[in-house]
Amino acid sequence: MIRVLILLLDCGKSQKLYDIFVVKKMRIKYILLTVIFCLVSGTGYAGNNETMILRQFLYSKSLNEQQKAFNLIVANDSEYRQLVLAELQSYSAKPNEIPDALIYLAAFIKDQRYVQPLVKLINNANYSEDHCIYSCPIVFSLVVFNSFSAYVVPALDDKLTAVQDLKSEIGRVKDISIKPENASKYATGPGIDKMLHDMETLPISDIIKIAGPETADGKKRMAAAVILQSRTTNDKYLKELYWLAITNLQNDTSGEYRNAIHWAIYKTETYKKLMNEHLSHK
Repeated sequence: MIRVLILLLDCGKSQKLYDIFVVKKMRIKYILLTVIFCLVSGTGYAGNNETMILRQFLYSKSLNEQQKAFNLIVANDSEYRQLVLAELQSYSAKPNEIPDALIYLAAFIKDQRYVQPLVKLINNANYSEDHCIYSCPIVFSLVVFNSFSAYVVPALDDKLTAVQDLKSEIGRVKDISIKPENASKYATGPGIDKMLHDMETLPISDIIKIAGPETADGKKRMAAAVILQSRTTNDKYLKELYWLAITNLQNDTSGEYRNAIHWAIYKTETYKKLMNEHLSHK
């Protein structure tokens, strides 16, 4: 009789232990499923958030919102590379609608997958003739890829003026100097000489601000762009220079402002490339 009672008690304990095990196992499964759900949901939310930020950069009418989005993208460019590629490809059927900002962003990130849609763009006669009269963003972007990445521009349609400009600019960039120069080398005249003289002693950070879209005086912005072209010697303000190219100078029909900023960027990219080569040989 005693033995039977002991067996019954042992069975009761085993059942309790089994019940505890089952409950714990179910809790672990629940926790794991919750974690997986959160991770999946978080990934989806992050993707939607990044899409929203990219669209804010490309299409917002607010300069402040556009700049905030630009800063977020360039600070975390690896998270936006695929989205930028998809955006570039989406304009293959409507090249005349592509925002200049997207082309500059592609040049800043320098993902080699962007080259194919950019090459397709410059080879499109309708796009080139309408958008590449002066200081063309597509020419600039392919100069950057050819000169400051591992990519070499392939054979293009040499009959197009934009392609001729591209090849000419690539050749000139090869001989670029990053030494400081006199601003008068790039612009001179009664309307700009005094502004250049007044600005030449200012820090580059101040010149960047004057060259920016917050400055209402277009002539001052132009003078500041010339100073940047002549005095840029390192890559400290690379992001800011790209932002200036993106915002551009309104009513600059001859493209002089963007041309000056393009060459300031070429100098900056040259410095960056030289530093990277120097570090790789150490």
